[in-house]
Amino acid sequence: MASTVSLASDYRRVQDALLARVGWTNGISSTTDQLVRAARRYSTIQERWCSEEMSEDTTARLEKRESALEERIASLVQDLPKHDGPWAVRFDGDPRGYVVTLVDGNGSEVGVA
Repeated sequence: MASTVSLASDYRRVQDALLARVGWTNGISSTTDQLVRAARRYSTIQERWCSEEMSEDTTARLEKRESALEERIASLVQDLPKHDGPWAVRFDGDPRGYVVTLVDGNGSEVGVA
């Protein structure tokens, strides 16, 4: 249950931050939901890199999944309404902070997960 509450609070926090910058659009709710879910999956992979010893098979599988999530997140970011230029995404492998951060055209950041 705690993870559902946490996911909902991440979703609301990111959505509120985006709405403050770009205003309400029809697709922002769906895009935000998908973005937070993908970012949370990406965060879980980053945590695993730091805390588990893995077989070569597991490492290869996670590398493939990590790459696919990076592509998915980058694609979702392109769907966001422009705010002083296009949004960019920054990936960080250190799970102690945000591993997925959105950056608007002004350089303002929104931590996703």
